Amino acid sequence: MNHTHTINIVDLTSIVAFLFSGGPVPDPKKVADINGNCTVNIVDVTYFVNFLFGGGDDPKIGCAP
Repeated sequence: MNHTHTINIVDLTSIVAFLFSGGPVPDPKKVADINGNCTVNIVDVTYFVNFLFGGGDDPKIGCAP
């Protein structure tokens, strides 16, 4: 996701920064749509945390415009 072709805490941090502190828009934005529902929001952050730290489902990169 962060152009390293690995999914890690840096990716999570960038999504949180985008959503809550005016960070840059992910490029492309759809990579931040972790749960695949075509929006980027707190649900994506929760899904991502579960994936990274709780053995949750793999990311389902979505279609957020």
